Amino acid sequence: MTALGFLFWMAAVFFALFLLTREERKRVEECEGLTLLLRHLRGQVAAYSLPREEIYATFRHAALEKCGFLPLLREQGLSVALSAGKLSLGRETLRPLFLFVEGEGRRLREEELAALALALENMEYASAECRRRMPERLRLLRTLLLTGGMMVAILLL
Repeated sequence: MTALGFLFWMAAVFFALFLLTREERKRVEECEGLTLLLRHLRGQVAAYSLPREEIYATFRHAALEKCGFLPLLREQGLSVALSAGKLSLGRETLRPLFLFVEGEGRRLREEELAALALALENMEYASAECRRRMPERLRLLRTLLLTGGMMVAILLL
């Protein structure tokens, strides 16, 4: 393998590292965005009796907008937006939202606020866990990619 081949190989490894880092940051931003959505929803339900479509129309978040979640939320509602798979988060992270959606709109106002408070508490915990684990995951990704890339480069020499 020539020096040019080695450089191309390492460039590919660094590009893969860049993409995986960006994906991990996207996961954290989406998780925080969903937490903000629940806070917004709780505030609106507590203060007003607006339809969900109007509440969803007033919410803005760049990461949720970019992945296509918010347009789907505004058009078809929370259950469809969650089920569509537009988010890069795992099903376990989204579990508090799925549990909330099961009875959304079929509860009394007080029950709805209690369900929102529970979903928000669980989502805040999931968001904090995503934020806490991000540096560990990025360090692991860097180590694995760089070690693997160097190992393949050495084997090809």
